[in-house]
Amino acid sequence: MRIGYVFITELILSLVIGGTFYAFDIPAVSGFNPSDDGMVVAQSYRILNGEIPHRDFIAMRPVLSAYMHLIDFYLPLSLFENGRVVMMAELFIAALLWGGMLYSLGKDTRCKLYNCIFLFAVTLITFVLNLNTFMPYPWTTTDGLFLGACGASLYIYGFRSYVNLPDKKSFALICSGALLIGMAALCKQNFLPLSIIAIMVFALHERKINLKMLILIIVTIIPLFLYCIYFIWNGAALDLVRQLSGRRSLAGPGVMSYIEHFYQSKLFVFHVLVLFGSLALSTNTSSEFINSRKGILVKRIIVAVYLLTALFSIVTLFQGREYYNPAFELFYIVLVLLTSLFLFKQLSTIELVVGVFALGLAWCGSISGGMNSPLLGSGFLMAAIMWYSIKVLSENAVVWNESMRLKSNIGLLVVSVLIFALSIKGKLEFNYRDRQSSELTHCLGNVDSVAFGNIKTNETTHKYMRSIKAVLDSNPRLVNRSVFLPNHCALYPAFRTANPFPLEWNDRWEFLNIENDYYARCQKATMMEDTYLFVDKINAEGMADSLVPMNYDKWLHGNIVDFVRGAEVVAETEFFIVYKVGQTGTGVRHGNGSPWRTITMVERLVIPAAKNP
Repeated sequence: MRIGYVFITELILSLVIGGTFYAFDIPAVSGFNPSDDGMVVAQSYRILNGEIPHRDFIAMRPVLSAYMHLIDFYLPLSLFENGRVVMMAELFIAALLWGGMLYSLGKDTRCKLYNCIFLFAVTLITFVLNLNTFMPYPWTTTDGLFLGACGASLYIYGFRSYVNLPDKKSFALICSGALLIGMAALCKQNFLPLSIIAIMVFALHERKINLKMLILIIVTIIPLFLYCIYFIWNGAALDLVRQLSGRRSLAGPGVMSYIEHFYQSKLFVFHVLVLFGSLALSTNTSSEFINSRKGILVKRIIVAVYLLTALFSIVTLFQGREYYNPAFELFYIVLVLLTSLFLFKQLSTIELVVGVFALGLAWCGSISGGMNSPLLGSGFLMAAIMWYSIKVLSENAVVWNESMRLKSNIGLLVVSVLIFALSIKGKLEFNYRDRQSSELTHCLGNVDSVAFGNIKTNETTHKYMRSIKAVLDSNPRLVNRSVFLPNHCALYPAFRTANPFPLEWNDRWEFLNIENDYYARCQKATMMEDTYLFVDKINAEGMADSLVPMNYDKWLHGNIVDFVRGAEVVAETEFFIVYKVGQTGTGVRHGNGSPWRTITMVERLVIPAAKNP
């Protein structure tokens, strides 16, 4: 297929997606909730104000995402609309490269139409599954997936050529991909295993340490090396080490959770039978059976079951049903299918590498105490399932004539369009911590057009944001001295007020194992100048549905209880109380190494219960 056909296919795909998103106003009707929308752009706002990450504020993850999203402040739309468009563009580019890579591995030179249909369908499925299963705003994980997927696509494309002809061009593509994969780890350290995969794949092929191997290792770790050098130069060496090593362990969310979900899989018995059957049939004495008609029929039955299950998983995903965790099902389908085909010796080296990177992207994107699911990589997983399914179902097919091939490609196109339609329907009906699109009756642009533009939300959230804005506007002293507790990252860049505290999220999960540093920085901020604490009376995470009192407990929010004990109340609304602490405030401090006393029992902030709207 000439490049012209690829360009035309991608142009049509862009017009279909862009036109649909514009018609339904997807960026605006995707909901809004200040509880964790805006964390990345809040760090970007600190950087714009001259702060150095790690040194001037706590960052428990690498901050490449914050630098990447500086562009959100300069694009023509409002700040939060820009962030959503950039995030969508990232995942679209990643899907284009991933779909183009799969097309290049399996294209049929005899028919350009079939290739165009395959490229269109696989790219569309990859994009909508990666995008419409998550909140549409900038996030460290989505940025990591963007860089990781782009890098993996270039790496695999170059590796395919390198296996046959190890020339400079193919090796340059491999290195380019490895460089992007290395950069993904600077968005979130969870993506470090992807760099290890890139190095190990090349090492297993080379089977020796040579100059190219050393070059690849250097290229992969260059981003991390430059990152460390930059912050060491800016006096943040110790802070960098303490903060990036202070997060929770990998074993729980990254390993034990996957083992647990495997046993809970609805296809557990089938998975076990396939794995043990594949192992038994992969012996030399059974190799003839594998390639016989009966053997091919067995493989087709396995693939058909997995393909139908994967499609059913997608349907339930976009309908918001909780039959099971569909993302984990897709992950195990790829894992078991890849293992069985490997045991059958039915995979080439490059086909095996595709599956390994698809699993790696989904797994790295899932290692999180909050998400802890391969949901964000489901598009890469589904594309791999479809790719392997086509390979097996068309193997030695006697009746796989022109008519059958045309019908299969048309079927693939229809399925992709139906998935796209389901994803749009699901996006309009299920918003992250907000109402469905038909119930988003208030425009946040009425609160601040520069920050929100045409983004819509429910009446209660709109009223909450308007209350915050009104208090800030009523007293200029609050600007650049206000802290929104417990975790309202979006409010700082939205209302252009600098955060004097070292962290937007004041949950203990976000400063785990560096509590003393966190308290010391808070104490320093309040001693320099009066600080105003906006403390929620209600649980803002669920305020789209109801207003319930916020529970400030010992484990996550105990520091907030101490922050406001004895402090002066300067304002109060039905949503929050504003306290003043600092030079003229009455906040309590002790000289025992911590600005606030350590809580020895579970205590709660006693506040009036908010009324339901």
